[in-house]
Formats: sequence, C-alpha cells, structure tokens
Amino acid sequence: EVYHEGRKAHVFFDLRYVQYLSTFFDNISSPAYQLYSLYLTRVHETVINYPRIWIAIAHFLNFNNDLIFYSLYIIFFISYSYIFYYFTKIHNSYFFIYLFFCGSNFLLLERGNVDLILIIIVFYSFLSKFKFFNYFGYLLVSFLKIYPAFSLFFFLENKKSIMKIILLSFIVLIYLFLTKDDIRNISLVNPISGDSSYGFLSIIINIKNHINIEL
Repeated sequence: EVYHEGRKAHVFFDLRYVQYLSTFFDNISSPAYQLYSLYLTRVHETVINYPRIWIAIAHFLNFNNDLIFYSLYIIFFISYSYIFYYFTKIHNSYFFIYLFFCGSNFLLLERGNVDLILIIIVFYSFLSKFKFFNYFGYLLVSFLKIYPAFSLFFFLENKKSIMKIILLSFIVLIYLFLTKDDIRNISLVNPISGDSSYGFLSIIINIKNHINIEL
C-alpha cells in the first residue's frame, strides 16, 4: 500500500506512489545503495523502484499538494483522452473508442499509472513537426523509464537519419551508464512474485506457482 498523510490511498495508486517518492528529495544526491535502502527506515516500507529523476519531478511539481496533484491528473486525463479522439478522427474508425473503454485502459486511468504520462509525452512530441521536440520527447521518456528507448526507429526515414539514431542511442547509453548503480539497486529491491512483478516474468512465476511448470 502507499500511505498518504497517515492513511491508505487506494485511489490513483501509481500517482500516489510518485507523490510518496517526493518525500525522498532531501536524499536525492545520496549514493544509490543508500537511497534505495532508505525505505527501510520508514514506518511503512514501500520500496523505491523508480529512477531518482522521478523524485525530482514529484518534488518540483509539488505533488504533495493535493490541489496540484488532482489538477495534474485532470490535465493528464484530458490530454490522454484526446489521443483516442485524434486516432478515431484521422482513421474514421470507432475501434479506438473501444480501446479507450477496455478494462486495461480503465485500470491505467484508475491507478494513475505513470505510463499515462509517457504515452502523452511520446504522442505530443512525436506529433510535432519540429524535430527538436521529437528528440526531446524520446530522450525524456527514455530517461523516465528505459523501455521507451526501443521506439528509436521512429526516426528511421533515410540514410541520413541513421546518424541521428546513433547519436540518440549514444545519449541513452551514457544515461544508462551514469545510472547503472541506480538500476542495479532497483533490481535488488523490486518485488519478485507472480502478483507484483512485471511483464513476462510475472507470467512465468504464476505458471510455476499454479500449474508447477518451469519455463
């Protein structure tokens, strides 16, 4: 559970978690091994499994202020919903409305999942005709979470664009190198179980737990 002002906060669980991260701002420059073990000193132990850039974002956006917190969520919600309207309009297909009302999307909105923010940044930056915003958006989401880095080939247009791809990938690799200690410590504290892990790992664990088959 994420605890907010001494009470359990089920609503917008993932955004509440970012709100919780802001309380670690005074320790943001601490060595990785120290920062990612600080949660053990708290009354309610909730691991830090996001890059420390999220701590800075939550602090400077003043996420602890509920008025700002809910206002930002409304902005995120409207910006995100427009994406579905945009694709419905340009493709003249109501399929995207179905996607909006599907269970997984509602879960994302209910939890205030941070992927909501990543999708918004990717959509609006990649939609821009100004290449600077394309590159900035790509680098920002890659810094916030690693997996968006694989959208690199969006920039593949011709032979000349290969140099841009190499440069962008080089910047991401430098960032990964600089944060390698953070990544290592996140992997150490991250819960590993069928219910709390992510992606294919959780599927493998649950198959082993429930039908006793090892993959």
